[in-house]
Amino acid sequence: ALAALGKVRASQGPQGAKEALKLLRNALTLEVAKDAFHLETVWDLLNTLKDLQMSEVKAKQEKAEREGGGGREGTSGARLATLQALYGQYLPLVHAARSRLTEAHERDDVGTLAVFFKTAGEVCLLAQEYDEGKELLHEALRLLGAVPNFDCRSLIEGCT
Repeated sequence: ALAALGKVRASQGPQGAKEALKLLRNALTLEVAKDAFHLETVWDLLNTLKDLQMSEVKAKQEKAEREGGGGREGTSGARLATLQALYGQYLPLVHAARSRLTEAHERDDVGTLAVFFKTAGEVCLLAQEYDEGKELLHEALRLLGAVPNFDCRSLIEGCT
C-alpha cells in the first residue's frame, strides 16, 4: 500500500515528490525485511527512488540557477556532497536486499537480478561508494550476458 501511494504521489509532480520519496523509502524498508522477499518489487522500488531522487536534485539545481546560481550550491563539491547525502541513505537498504539474495534468484530470475545489481550499482556510484558500485555493475554485466531470449544491449551499455 505504501508503494502504491508513493507512486501516486510521485505522479503528481513536484508537489508530491517529497512525500513520495518518504513513502517509497518506507515501502522499500518493509519489502527488504519481510519474510516473503520479492526481488522484482525491491528492484522496482529502488529504481523508482533513484529516478525520483534525481528528478528532485535536477529541479533544485534548475531553481538555484534561475535564482542567480551563485553560492556554494553551485560548486561541483557541493553537488557531489548533496548526491552523497541523498543517495547514501539508500545504501543500508541495498545491503539488506543483497543479504536476501540466493542462488535461486540467479537460477530462476536472472534478468531481475541483473537489473537489481545495475540499479544498486548506480545508487552506490551516486552515493560515491565507487568500489561497491563498480562491483555491482560488473555483476550486472555478468548476469545480463546470461539473460535468455532478451536483447540486453542497452542495459549492458548502461553499465559501462
